[in-house]
Amino acid sequence: MLFIFNPLAWSLSEAALSDTPSMFFGVLLAWLCFRARNGDVAFLIACIVASVAIGIRQPNVALLPLLAFPVVYRFYVGNGMTWRMLTLGAQLFLVATLAWFVLAVMVRSRGFADYLEAVNKQWTTAVSVYDITNVGKPWILNIPYRVERFLLGYFFICHWAGIDAKTPFMLLLALPWLFGFSLYVTSFNIRDPKYKFDGLWLGSIIYTILAIHFLPRYVLPQLPAFGIAVCDTNLVIPCWDNQTHSFYEAITPEAPPIGYWSMGELHAAYNTGQTLLVSDRCTRFDEIESAMGLVEVAEFSGDSPLWAKTPRIRLYKTINP
Repeated sequence: MLFIFNPLAWSLSEAALSDTPSMFFGVLLAWLCFRARNGDVAFLIACIVASVAIGIRQPNVALLPLLAFPVVYRFYVGNGMTWRMLTLGAQLFLVATLAWFVLAVMVRSRGFADYLEAVNKQWTTAVSVYDITNVGKPWILNIPYRVERFLLGYFFICHWAGIDAKTPFMLLLALPWLFGFSLYVTSFNIRDPKYKFDGLWLGSIIYTILAIHFLPRYVLPQLPAFGIAVCDTNLVIPCWDNQTHSFYEAITPEAPPIGYWSMGELHAAYNTGQTLLVSDRCTRFDEIESAMGLVEVAEFSGDSPLWAKTPRIRLYKTINP
């Protein structure tokens, strides 16, 4: 919601710039890559979307590491990804790239040489003159200062306050985001795949910081990841069955439940020290109890027609390792 109602996204949607389409395909790519940890179709579509995102705006090449997430994740947690699937994904990426590249060269320019000249002109006049190689001495001080200034502006000031002034009042406006993000950083768990993906998505902004001059619209594809990091309150991983979902949502509405698709993901969350809630109606109850151990924490019952099929349900939690 913070992202949807951000005034910068609305104002740029009325301008003839590539930033809003870039934002759409960047966010779509991130969503597909996270879904691809459990599905081949999502991975193949993500390969196409990644190419389109780069075609719309070349700096989106920084988002390519997101494609590696489902591959590495399935190698360690799932059953891996076949070479056939990786090859097919690479082929789809190449075909999609050739499609927009040929159109850019043949339709929107006067040939390959003219296209390269336009790209080189854009690079030399608007990009390379601001990259990190032009940072003044002493580098050991100015490079960290550049990173800090851009990160603070991209994520904490410009999007929410409207300007890049580091005044006490502007910092006060950004204080909730600073507080929320600091909580995310302190709770960061490298063993949790959700945190790994968020970190990878947020880390893709480093390319923009080092290679491009400061404009707040450049961070639009990474902004949802920042919003997720600031607002993430998912401290418990419940089993994904309807009864557990309803019970837990009623008890703790401030921390909505989330679910994982495979036992491999449930084990990964359990091994990070997170708690799993499960009802005795879960189809994986016996498997979870055998692998992780369960302790009963509550019992629900009722006499209304809603309870006719299941008059009593018990809620359990896992025994943390």
